Amino acid sequence: MRIRLKRRRFGQLIAASTATAVLGKLGKNTFAQTRPQTSSGLAPISGADSLNITLRVNGKIHALKLDPHVTLLDALREYIGFTGTKKGYDRGQCGACTVLVDGRRINSCLALACMHDGNEITTVEGLAKGNELHPMQVAFIKHDGFQCGYCTPGEICSAIGLLREVQAGTVSAVTADVRQPGGKVELTAAEIRERMSGNICRCGAYPGIVAAVSEANGNQAQRSVKQTMKPFALARAADQGTAIRLVTSDQRAKFIAGGTNLIDLMKGNVEQPENLIDITRLKMTRIEECEGGIRLGALAPNSDTANHPLVRQRYPLLSQGILAGVLTSVKMTVSSGQQTRHSDSRVVDEKHFWRVLRWMSVLLELGAWARQWYPTWSRQVIA
Repeated sequence: MRIRLKRRRFGQLIAASTATAVLGKLGKNTFAQTRPQTSSGLAPISGADSLNITLRVNGKIHALKLDPHVTLLDALREYIGFTGTKKGYDRGQCGACTVLVDGRRINSCLALACMHDGNEITTVEGLAKGNELHPMQVAFIKHDGFQCGYCTPGEICSAIGLLREVQAGTVSAVTADVRQPGGKVELTAAEIRERMSGNICRCGAYPGIVAAVSEANGNQAQRSVKQTMKPFALARAADQGTAIRLVTSDQRAKFIAGGTNLIDLMKGNVEQPENLIDITRLKMTRIEECEGGIRLGALAPNSDTANHPLVRQRYPLLSQGILAGVLTSVKMTVSSGQQTRHSDSRVVDEKHFWRVLRWMSVLLELGAWARQWYPTWSRQVIA
């Protein structure tokens, strides 16, 4: 028997079958969501139901009403206010959210708050005892185990958990012999790096972190990891004349004041002055008008220079350049003399200033031309 369907009838049958399938699935889902118990006898928790939980954070009890999907990280930051615990990737990949739960370190971004109802939770805010910092915090400060500081709370909590794991005899992937009797683990630099590998520091402060963890563990031998300065003598100049005399009489002496990278160079042993002349307290921050230009105090901060009315009115490009961070060297270039070696100020001569600025504009134009020309040249060479 042959069945012939018109086009309209065929379309109606398709629509009816589709509607039947959708309604049937909807009914099944509705039944699954509204039934009071599962086959195991446990009552499911709907995502729309709020839970009353108690979090013990840093020794204090916090009664909260949270949705089941709220993570421990969000509960600490958004509901309680402990913002020391940081949110990084929020996928358990960076360790910035590390906290201690009953003494064990966990990634709070991968834990639901309701899972830790009643547990003792310690964040970075709960490590210090009043004004006394935790030994791990002291070690991080001493060894520069941070730079921007965003990952530091997680690093410190993770390091504390690491030491507790070592004390308990927990081995790692780099432990030489997992059969050591009594579970004794020697906390070497390799052990620290392996055990802290779950905490990322994008600033690259890893040498300082390793040194800090080692010292907090009582291992004095690992202090050699820290870059140290060569010993030097420090003299505080009482006035400008004394400062000039001390520096001119000793070629191994250098001035030191605020806002300098000399300390950074000394830590890396790039600069090794034997004598430092502290001129921080000398009053050399004046910015004033003089014959032929503006006199800038040798210690006048860039921010003060850029915002001074004289500079803003007569040298607006200098002001804008300093604020933008692209002309910080101009203030030194247009100076007559180097800081206090010859005077307590620097005179910005207008002719000199515009000559320097003109050369800088030429260099910028050459750089722009090179950026346009290089891709064409490189394609020709590769071809």
